[in-house]
Amino acid sequence: MNVKILAEDTYGAKFFDELIKWVKNEGAVSNEVKASSDHIQGVCSRKMTDQIKAAIDDFDKTIVVVDGDGNSEKEEKKQKERHFPKDENKLKRVDIIVFKDEIEEWICYSLGIKFSNKPSDALHKWSKKKYDFKSGGYKKKFLPNYVKELKFSNLKEVDSFKKFLKLLEN
Repeated sequence: MNVKILAEDTYGAKFFDELIKWVKNEGAVSNEVKASSDHIQGVCSRKMTDQIKAAIDDFDKTIVVVDGDGNSEKEEKKQKERHFPKDENKLKRVDIIVFKDEIEEWICYSLGIKFSNKPSDALHKWSKKKYDFKSGGYKKKFLPNYVKELKFSNLKEVDSFKKFLKLLEN
């Protein structure tokens, strides 16, 4: 199966490219799955609509991954799905994953880092302590580097991650 992942975060595409390699290495996803990732060019814009349409035409499945920023998953999905094609056959090939807060929550859950509504802040503090960063800790540009830190045994219990794995295989 050919899968396109469209990520809201600028560095999210690189994160998902690394994550796909990692889940294959963990044996959680078949090596038959071919996936590539891109950054969504303007969330809730005409560009996003065009990207989704192009991905649906070129791939077996399209997964749109967005931050919920503390909003309800239902509201976020509704807002983003307005940019999905209206064609029922095409619509079957696109799905959305909404993080409760932001993409960094998978890293925090995986590493056992406690957070409230801003996982990136918790990851920043954890990174600063662990790596003694003089530069100030976690920055978004480091997001793909954290894949090698993930613990599958913890992450596989997270509902949004389970959904992600299921979407890759179906």
